[in-house]
Amino acid sequence: MLLDGCFILHRLLKYAHIAKREEALEVKASTAKDEEEEDDDWTQVQDATVELSEWMPCATELEEAGVKIRARQGASSFLDVGFDAGFLEIPMLQLYDYSEQLLRNLIAFEQTYPLTPGHVTAYAMLMDCLVASSEDMRLLQLRGVLMNQMNGVRDKDQTGFFSRLCHGVHIAADRNYLGGVIAEVNKYQQARWPRWRAALVRNYFSNPWVATSLAAAVFLLALAIMQTFFAAYSYFKPPH
Repeated sequence: MLLDGCFILHRLLKYAHIAKREEALEVKASTAKDEEEEDDDWTQVQDATVELSEWMPCATELEEAGVKIRARQGASSFLDVGFDAGFLEIPMLQLYDYSEQLLRNLIAFEQTYPLTPGHVTAYAMLMDCLVASSEDMRLLQLRGVLMNQMNGVRDKDQTGFFSRLCHGVHIAADRNYLGGVIAEVNKYQQARWPRWRAALVRNYFSNPWVATSLAAAVFLLALAIMQTFFAAYSYFKPPH
């Protein structure tokens, strides 16, 4: 609990410092460009309406499309999400009874001060995309991405953890630090080869008996091809 309090204090002080610096720069710029106030207001309205447009499928759909999800090792923060060679790497996040209030306060702070980076908001919205059902939550737990330490929480309430955090939340797409990761994941999962490979593994190699039957069928097919080849060879080139 002490570490969480230090984490909150550290994030708040960091955001307050950034907001104060950006506010000073904004005041300085406004005094030098008073004639462009209308254009600046229009730009701010556009930035507010350009919300997080990036979206990705849920965790189970990504796995079916060939994207593997695993816990990222050696991460400095739970916000350190990355994508590499078909693996979506997310640091492990432990969910406690107070985690929802903790993350909600951080998101509320970022929403109150738009000049803050908004990393917690972007992370929560990413996880909200990944967790669409109880199967997605169980998959992330099996992959070591989420660890449920909440007492007396049902699966339904646990599944809606991130959706409750993201209710009414928005963030500009150009300020989303996970925009590049989302774009890479969508590009990879829309390719044909990862989908075919995932379907092959799921349909033929998920069960040892099915894999054995497939291997036997391939072996018999190879024997039939060889028999046909030698029969045709002996017909066109009979022995002297």
